[in-house]
Amino acid sequence: MGGQAAGSAFEVAQKARVSILVVLNFAQIEEVVFGKEGMKAGLREGDTLIVSSTIAPLQIRDLGQRLEANGVQVLDAPISGGKEGAEAGTLSIMVGGRKENHERCLPFCRQWEKTLLFGGP
Repeated sequence: MGGQAAGSAFEVAQKARVSILVVLNFAQIEEVVFGKEGMKAGLREGDTLIVSSTIAPLQIRDLGQRLEANGVQVLDAPISGGKEGAEAGTLSIMVGGRKENHERCLPFCRQWEKTLLFGGP
């Protein structure tokens, strides 16, 4: 699907216009985005960060406000279904964010969803 290796979160942000972040919790999100060699320094105006961790609404809003100040859009897209859903191919992805950004990313998200559910394009 065109993926490329990167040595750090910063390099990921430099190479991609849309990035998906799947980590355990908000502390890990902050480390990946704002920590040493974090994504923030590599993100550009017009980029989108899709966060697929299950975090509190206030946390995703805070992240969105901090990044939107630099023209970066954030979509909240937690993955539901756990290990059982992954094994059965029944994961669900719920997406929230600015409508225009969601619509722009929809083709990408649909392809990503197929990969999650069926293991390939």
